[in-house]
Amino acid sequence: MNVSFDNKTLTIQHKNQTVFKHSQQQPSIFLGIGEANYDMYRGNFDISDYVTERLPLRQFSVESVDGQEVITFYFDGQAVIKMLLCETKEGRFKADFSALDKKFNRFWFRVCATEEEKVYGCGEQLTYFNLRGKSFPLWSSEPGVGRNKNNYVTWLADTKDKAGGDYYNTNYPQPTFVSDKKYFCHLETTAYADFDFTNSDFHELQCWNIPEFLLLDAEESFPALVENITGVFGRQPEMPDWVYNGVILGIQGGTEITLEKLETAKATGVEVAGAWCQDWQGIKMTSFGKRLQWDWQWNKDLYPELDTKIHELKEQGIRFLGYINPYVLEDFPLYQEALGKGYLATQAGWF
Repeated sequence: MNVSFDNKTLTIQHKNQTVFKHSQQQPSIFLGIGEANYDMYRGNFDISDYVTERLPLRQFSVESVDGQEVITFYFDGQAVIKMLLCETKEGRFKADFSALDKKFNRFWFRVCATEEEKVYGCGEQLTYFNLRGKSFPLWSSEPGVGRNKNNYVTWLADTKDKAGGDYYNTNYPQPTFVSDKKYFCHLETTAYADFDFTNSDFHELQCWNIPEFLLLDAEESFPALVENITGVFGRQPEMPDWVYNGVILGIQGGTEITLEKLETAKATGVEVAGAWCQDWQGIKMTSFGKRLQWDWQWNKDLYPELDTKIHELKEQGIRFLGYINPYVLEDFPLYQEALGKGYLATQAGWF
């Protein structure tokens, strides 16, 4: 890591990558105040933000504390945030952020970029592989109907049930991206975030709180970079052998239908490794139609004898797989348990 600065400019490099380039004329860190509105309907979100302040932090000072560089940023002469720079024991670049003025709940940080650079990641993105040229709101939601707001089907889904999708909708967003320049960058935050890859000179990372830290590292090859990244987030364990022994059929409708379809598949010579039944906990009829009964208990009416049939199927080499999500129904026991233990998302926890 190399930090160079004078009275007006600040540059941070790591493994020959210019990470951060900041000056009074072109600041690369901003703080702000915003009021967010979250409207959720059946897992689909309409999120808006009323930003009352976005302040460029042009002024800064640098000091060494216990062998580490501490950068303090100011607005109008007042210190508002500190950035503590270090290299981790694994050799990764890390910038820890500490808010000095607690009123700020919006944060923007610019990572240096080049015009020809390609960018990947941000979790499971389903529309674009190379994310360059787009901004990506990072928020878990239903994928929705369609991936283009100009499409008639998506417009109709929005009009009827607020269920239209967009290019960035995903079940699994993550505030991490990978560059074809063989580095990764991660912003540690659990708040709403938006990674903007539209500028030729920088990637602007926004989140609706003060993040804990930014982590970045580079390698000479992509295999080494993948090994580095999985050293941070964990490595996927090897898949069990049984998943390669045939197809996994998605089936719903109950024990009788599941067994019948499995027998039909086997009779036609299809090798079956598993049956995935998302409705194992039952069905709830709503104004939206047939939905899953989110109480996450085995429904003995829809799936009678499942407790024994699961073992019989396993003896045949067929696994039974279920499904679960973060929702619980108010009129079922798990809701009361989650409420009592403070596990439910509430308006009080949102900005």
